[in-house]
Amino acid sequence: MTRAEWLDYFETVNGRKPSVQEMADALKAGEFVNEGSVKTQEPATAEPIKVAAEIVETSTNPVPTEVVPVVQASPTVAFSEGQAAMANLALKKGMDPKKKKRILVSIVSAVALVFLCIGGFMTYRYVTGNIDGKWYSSSLGREYSSSMSESLTDLESQELEKYITDTAVTMKVKGSNAKVTASYTFDKKTYIKDYRDSLEKTFSTFGDLFKAIYGDSFESYYSEETIEKELDDALEKAAKDSGQKYDSKTGETTTTLFKGKVSRLGHKMTVTSVNKDVDIDGLNVKKGQELKVTKKDNKVTLSGDGKSKDITFSTKNDTKDKF
Repeated sequence: MTRAEWLDYFETVNGRKPSVQEMADALKAGEFVNEGSVKTQEPATAEPIKVAAEIVETSTNPVPTEVVPVVQASPTVAFSEGQAAMANLALKKGMDPKKKKRILVSIVSAVALVFLCIGGFMTYRYVTGNIDGKWYSSSLGREYSSSMSESLTDLESQELEKYITDTAVTMKVKGSNAKVTASYTFDKKTYIKDYRDSLEKTFSTFGDLFKAIYGDSFESYYSEETIEKELDDALEKAAKDSGQKYDSKTGETTTTLFKGKVSRLGHKMTVTSVNKDVDIDGLNVKKGQELKVTKKDNKVTLSGDGKSKDITFSTKNDTKDKF
């Protein structure tokens, strides 16, 4: 096509005049030829090439937005690659910029809403799954106290539970680490006094006969030091047999029942180790077991998989109040 025809076509498609660079690129691509070169190359008798172009309207009422023209060529002339590219560009530019902006805003808003919902849900799960702190299981505490009194077979008393004080089954959680321990303190002072009183009642009628039989007076033979040593030996043996540790200075026995890893988002605890030496009714967890963690009303419940009972912890230790 001629330069004039190309200029007319360009202005029709783009609504503006082309730049010098665009004209140079179009000439280089062969999209038009200068009139001078056409005249020198064509013979005098040659018929001029006709290019027919028309604007096809899709409706009788034109749309107020930009109308995209459809360019048709005569059968004897085909579009070049450059012309096809410009036609595609025109079609792409046919959408209203305001409509493009509204679509883009809608997409961004929808994506933001999805991420906001996911973030809110994850935050809720994380907050409700946070069980950091110190928790007590009174039911396990009572079972533990009963189990320990039964294990003290070397002590001569049928009411040992009244000397077992400060019993606690405690779960300490920090981050993802959880540790459940059990402890109690044996009231040695009260036990020694009661034990000596009972012996004195038994041997009070013996008088000098006691010394004759045992070679020492009652006060010396059953001194507080002697009874305390026997008591410490019995408590230490019972602790050792059940995988626990006994402190003779304080009379306290302690042990770790099990450890676990807490998943706040998953609301679960995976048991990583278990002390199999401590036999407590109501405690039947195994290494590798996943326990469901539920936190509600200042209480934390560890639920098993049907093979073990639920373990409930609270912020208050009321083990001793239930005897």
